[in-house]
Amino acid sequence: MKKLDKMDIIVILLTGLALYYFMFVLKPAPKPVPQVDATSEKAKAADGTPKVEGPTTTTPEAPAVPPAAKEQLVEFDTKAAKYIFTTAGGGIKSLSTAEAPFAGKTIQELNLKGEGAIGSISRIEGEVDTKPWAIKAQTDKSITFETTTKDGIVITKHWSQVAGEDPLQGPGYLWDLQISFQNNSEETFTPDSYSIYVGADTQVHSVDPYVLVGLFAGGKGQEVHVGDFDESKALGFLWVRRAARSTISETLGQAAWVSVNSRYYSTIVTSMAQEKSDAKMWARRFEDKVKEGETVANVKGIHAGFGLPTAKIEKGKAQSFNYQVYAGPRSGTLLGKIEQDRVETMFYGMTGGLSKLFLWALNFFHGLTSSFGLAVVFLTLCVRIVIWPLHIKATRSMKRMGLLAPMMTEIKERYKAKPPSPDTQRAQQMEMMGLYREYGINPLGGCLPLLLQMPIFFGYFGMLNHAVEMRGHSFLWAHDLTLPDTVLHLFGFPINPLPLLMTITMFIQMKLQPTPPSTDENQKLQMKIMKFMPLMFLVFCYSYASALALYWTVQNIVSIFQTQLVKRMPEPQLTKRDPRKPPTAGSGRFGGGGAQPEKPKGPSQPRIGGGGKSAFKG
Repeated sequence: MKKLDKMDIIVILLTGLALYYFMFVLKPAPKPVPQVDATSEKAKAADGTPKVEGPTTTTPEAPAVPPAAKEQLVEFDTKAAKYIFTTAGGGIKSLSTAEAPFAGKTIQELNLKGEGAIGSISRIEGEVDTKPWAIKAQTDKSITFETTTKDGIVITKHWSQVAGEDPLQGPGYLWDLQISFQNNSEETFTPDSYSIYVGADTQVHSVDPYVLVGLFAGGKGQEVHVGDFDESKALGFLWVRRAARSTISETLGQAAWVSVNSRYYSTIVTSMAQEKSDAKMWARRFEDKVKEGETVANVKGIHAGFGLPTAKIEKGKAQSFNYQVYAGPRSGTLLGKIEQDRVETMFYGMTGGLSKLFLWALNFFHGLTSSFGLAVVFLTLCVRIVIWPLHIKATRSMKRMGLLAPMMTEIKERYKAKPPSPDTQRAQQMEMMGLYREYGINPLGGCLPLLLQMPIFFGYFGMLNHAVEMRGHSFLWAHDLTLPDTVLHLFGFPINPLPLLMTITMFIQMKLQPTPPSTDENQKLQMKIMKFMPLMFLVFCYSYASALALYWTVQNIVSIFQTQLVKRMPEPQLTKRDPRKPPTAGSGRFGGGGAQPEKPKGPSQPRIGGGGKSAFKG
């Protein structure tokens, strides 16, 4: 066995420290679960009741409300979710999603930690309205609230379900909201001093990467993350210092919508006006706790508000503003079916096109197999089949590089005897590049699969990052594909088999790949760092969704099989390229063998119609 050198030891230590940091430093130690009162409603729940996930901490009791103004709750069941409306603020107090094709198996409660009801009126960056409103009208699909301010402004809010053939395909999560202002005061009223409370959301699990506020204005989407409130922010490998903020406020030009997003759920308040006007957005961060198994973990959350547009309502006049509220799963499939660019709240990034394609394929294969685990396997097989020709070309290119290595070593040794100088180094590089051209070899040919896999990986990662469709779906020993596949704990450390299996198969796959010998020190260092790529991926995937490790494991196994097939092919030959032909991207079948010299031809005979060659021959 080869002895480890200093670089090997340094990389192993850094990888181990990174794994410890991600597992124990970033994730605080869980606290014991408070004992649940045996007389509570949750303790009395019958067996078989669907599991409801969400923050489980006890909130302080609200101040006592006079009997005449006691809070009234009205429940609407749209089949997609159950919405509880409240007279305290005249909006959606909370909602509970149902098991659905694009919402996963896990039932989730939203806005449990809200400062008020979704759709409540609040002062810009101020206190959310929780005062009692009167119910003026109600049907099985709509409800109307009304209140009068001390200044004589009558505010009416009319909520109505959006109609649709299949509520599970999107309409069941949508509500039309019309807010009307009747100015019965003695002065002109400006509603832009108010905002609509979008709601609150937290990390669903402590391992979730973020919770954010999404903005869409002027055809452009923006994000406000929980980390944006800190006194410093990561910008690549740099940290930008700034003052800590308790509230973030922005004026949005041509404001379309504001959303509060966790990893898997969204509440989006959208302006339905034909001509969008400027409006303000505000966001506040808060700390919370969430129950995870037998422990309680710390999570972060965000409140947000969407300012009403700039307008002036004269004395005795009235004006209405139309909005639409989406509250439900953050599914790219569902949001893609809704107008107003609300799918942009997915924030897929530069590889958004691939993420949408992968999501479509994932749902397609799930429809065929009824298993998201098998859907991931089939999706991985399709990706590997598509890049299979490039895999062959890259492998054979690396083999040809190996055949060229002795000549490269000879050039390096010849120039080593000369006095070192920039001219000598430049001449050596020119001679090496000339050797590549002479044999028609692209020195970067072996990197093509890796370069192609990176956008594929980021596209798949972007899709998986929000794949609420997989929530609660199990595969093999993983009880939830959106969570790590922990099977047990050793001394408090979780044992996740899939990331470990991924690392082992990645080592095997890299071992089977042909490695061209190199005398260049920089290339040697790069090859040595590449050997530790599996450990880096282990750190990255260990605490992440098990579906990501499943994808990478299946890919490694398929790659091992493909490498074995390539080894059975005839070995490539090292032949010189015909100098009369310009260099091409690849030469010979599968990129091997180089360009073959043409057979000499005799002088062509002139044919009828002029010209030395026929239009059909030669």
